[in-house]
Amino acid sequence: MIAEALAPSRMPVPRLPIATRPIAPALVHRGVPVQTGRMKAALVEFGVLELAGHRYTCDVVIDGGRVTRRNKAPSKTLRGGFGHTPLSAAEDIPWGGGRLIVGTGADGALPITSDLVAEARRRGITIEALPTPKACRLLAGLKRRDVHAVLHVTC
Repeated sequence: MIAEALAPSRMPVPRLPIATRPIAPALVHRGVPVQTGRMKAALVEFGVLELAGHRYTCDVVIDGGRVTRRNKAPSKTLRGGFGHTPLSAAEDIPWGGGRLIVGTGADGALPITSDLVAEARRRGITIEALPTPKACRLLAGLKRRDVHAVLHVTC
């Protein structure tokens, strides 16, 4: 009896949630500046993004290394035509720099409107639209102050 009690249990060990660090949506509203150096970014799992050691469960905008929550409200009216809330020029887009990196979601399904493409062309900015995991790998090679991106965490 005692030996059985001390033996390792065959019962499954409960899994801890993936987000072991605090998820920080409250920090996103204040525009958290990240430290100098390279941008560390990863789509940890569907719907969870890790940037510079903080986890986010919402779409984010990175403007020169400053992380804020993406406000989709201006684009919600276009949802019917796309089947998904697209990224449009009506939103607060980080136009600084010569390149805008758009993480289009885990499967690359975030639509980008033609007005956003036209506005980028007018400003002389190149849009690099990639699935979010690939966009995160691209961000890893950039200095944080050079990052101008919109990252979608789902679809």
